[in-house]
Amino acid sequence: MIGDFVNRSGDHDDGWSSADTVGAISLGVVLLLLIGATAAYLRRGGLSSRRSANAAVDILDRRLASGEIDSGEYQRLRAALGGGQ
Repeated sequence: MIGDFVNRSGDHDDGWSSADTVGAISLGVVLLLLIGATAAYLRRGGLSSRRSANAAVDILDRRLASGEIDSGEYQRLRAALGGGQ
């Protein structure tokens, strides 16, 4: 029958071999590492819109400090970003 294996002593062995076990454990470890790396990336704000909003406010701060925009324009743009005052 397909799937029946015979070891050297002639006994049937339908269980996992050591290579199967090592492969399954290795796959599990790789998957856990990928999940952990993804979680760490997302925890650091990898896809966060907050980070981009903070970057926009930082740009506004620099533009105000350099005199590129006045305080009225700064307040209008900051309110548009949802930063209030």
